Amino acid sequence: MNRYLPPLLLTAIYLTACQPKASLPTTSVVITAPDTIGVDAAVRTWVAENNFNGVIAVGRGAETTYILPTGAANHQTGQKLTGQTVFQTGSVDKLFASIIVFALAERGKLDLDASISIYLSDEITQDRGGITLAHLLSNRSGLPASFRPVMGQMMGGLKANPDATLSDLGLDMTLAEAVARFGHGNLSAQPGTAFDYVYANWVYVHLILETVTGATYGELLSRYVFDPVGATRSGVFDMTLEATDVGDEDFAVGFDEDDDFHTGDFPIPPTLGGGSYTSAEDMVRIFDGVYGGELLSAESLKRFSTLTTSDENYAYGGRVMTYKSSPDALYSWQSGSNGATNIVAVHSIETGYSFIALSNTAHSQDDMFALSRVVELNVEDSP
Repeated sequence: MNRYLPPLLLTAIYLTACQPKASLPTTSVVITAPDTIGVDAAVRTWVAENNFNGVIAVGRGAETTYILPTGAANHQTGQKLTGQTVFQTGSVDKLFASIIVFALAERGKLDLDASISIYLSDEITQDRGGITLAHLLSNRSGLPASFRPVMGQMMGGLKANPDATLSDLGLDMTLAEAVARFGHGNLSAQPGTAFDYVYANWVYVHLILETVTGATYGELLSRYVFDPVGATRSGVFDMTLEATDVGDEDFAVGFDEDDDFHTGDFPIPPTLGGGSYTSAEDMVRIFDGVYGGELLSAESLKRFSTLTTSDENYAYGGRVMTYKSSPDALYSWQSGSNGATNIVAVHSIETGYSFIALSNTAHSQDDMFALSRVVELNVEDSP
């Protein structure tokens, strides 16, 4: 995940270009609110200048007021992107997982500050008794990067044999079996003392959620995140995102022409918890659901949005930050990537403004974050 780059450093560049040049092929553009009419010129100019391939959306509350899909969803087949195309979420799934944890905590089923040993077996927790769910959600658990070799093993096996099964790869096991086998190693730091963005935190979170509830992670996402806000273009997948996961062919496939080895998206096996996907409009609805109070209570939201590592702008399951020009306005600032898929999602907790940029061609997250601020200023300046 890219680190914080102040968007205002790049704002002047884009604000000077307000007339659209020849735009890339688009499937459709939807403008449903007067205050986003001026946004279209700025977005199209940026799209053309940056050779952007993806979907850009703007929302207010739960409504998507502007959406522009441009380019190909699948570069091999030539299938075009639409406003309903779904993308892998990458690390934005951490935000979703955190929403579930906080929702279950509200219902008395989880305690953020209790030892994870009360939820998992002794075989799994061993010397991890000092770790809490709060440590996991804030990436301050001290867990070692013990799952990184698993990804290397899988990619090496698939490179040698693209048709290899999970059994062939040595990864045909449950999530609990995977944690017991791969989640070992000495802690890199005492729990709560240091930030470390390791995948192990979230494998443990998924396992705790499934162990406590008896439901799959996909079922929990539907129950506590997607269904309540009407996010019908969101779900989960194992290994690679396919039409059988989505229910149709309208999904984005990663493509990076500059990378000879990884031109698509990395597989995410169930051994590591699998992955999730969403659309631009669904992401707007999810933002409104969580920060508008439908998914979490005001008390939970207060902690949910509290910084746990200030120099990383990290709270629980994602980043929150302010702009220098608006130091009192808090934003949820999320980004995710997997292989060639890069996405950003920004939401003003104060005003309900949302900006979503989804790319399947490894586009710079910093550039997309910068465009978010430009778009917001255009909306604010509209009559």
